[in-house]
Formats: sequence, structure tokens, C-alpha cells
Amino acid sequence: MSDTSLQIIVGLESSQVKTGLDAVKAQFTEASGNIERALSGIKGFVAIKHKVLEPGQAYDQAKLKVKELARQTQAGSGSVELTADFQKAKAAAAALKQTLTDQEKELHVLRQSLALVGVSTDNLIGHQRDLRGQLVRTKEEYKKLSL
Repeated sequence: MSDTSLQIIVGLESSQVKTGLDAVKAQFTEASGNIERALSGIKGFVAIKHKVLEPGQAYDQAKLKVKELARQTQAGSGSVELTADFQKAKAAAAALKQTLTDQEKELHVLRQSLALVGVSTDNLIGHQRDLRGQLVRTKEEYKKLSL
């Protein structure tokens, strides 16, 4: 019986294969990082969006209180105590308005950064689901390539 050997010749040196695998790994790392950052941005946006609701509601209530105290003050019952309450209410409303404005600016900046990576804040749940799917597919593809 003759001894037959099977020889596979690859037209690449091992250093070329390693360089190719290193490039794939770098691309995978970059893609995974981008997806993770987008997911993190979505979570941050949602957290800030919920945080904005509270001062918004408090500001609305403070405006109503200021309006009522202004009405009472103008109606002629402008006691010193009422005037002081009116001034305190105006100051509290101004502080809440500033907090709300600051948080809305932060939300706007985050909305813009998400838009730069292709995530619309109009459909966050859908984008989050798509990004998680992309991350899973990217990891699976990388595992196939690295075997």
C-alpha cells in the first residue's frame, strides 16, 4: 500500500494570516464599541428624559402658584406675608425654570449625538432592539472568523 499524504498549500504566510486576523479583530472591536456606545447613549437619553419630567411638572405647579399669588396680591389683599410668599414663589419658579432649561439642553445635546450615530430619538425602543441584534450578530460573526 502506498503512503499518500494530503498536503494543503495556502498562498499566505502565517504573518499575513495573523495580520488579516488582527485587522478583523480591530474591526470587530470598533464595531462592538460603537454599538455599545449607541446603546449607552439611548439609556442615558431615556434617563434624562425621565429626569426632565419631574422639574417640568414642578415648574408648571410653581407657575400656577405664582399666578394665584399675583392675583391675590392685585386683588388688594397684599399683606406683607402674601407679598413675601409671592416673591418666594417667583424665585422658586425661576429656579425650576433654570433647572428645566439646563436639563432640556443636556437632552438636546444627547439627542444630537445619537443622531450622529444614526439613532433617532423618535423610536428609541426599536433602535435599541436593532442595536442589540447587531451586537449579537457581530459577536457571532467574529466567533466564526476566529475559530
